Amino acid sequence: MQSIVADAATVVAKQAVIAKESEKLVQSLLGLISAARSRLNSGDGKAEDVLVAVKQQLGPFLKNANAQTKDLHAAVGKLGKVFAFQRRAL
Repeated sequence: MQSIVADAATVVAKQAVIAKESEKLVQSLLGLISAARSRLNSGDGKAEDVLVAVKQQLGPFLKNANAQTKDLHAAVGKLGKVFAFQRRAL
């Protein structure tokens, strides 16, 4: 039973961290979009060049978000297995 509580606490902690990181990611993405829009509106560069720059800047953000999501899913999956094991033990 203690392992369920510990695993649940781990999932909650991961979820809290991911929520904060996701908020930062969204704010960064909004800034990126705003900067790209400004460049396009000012005529500072071709649309294709702006899009290539945005794509390059998005890569690390999306990679980080994907890794965090995988970590959360792994923790939730482990918690599900612990629940299933405990239920069979009863």
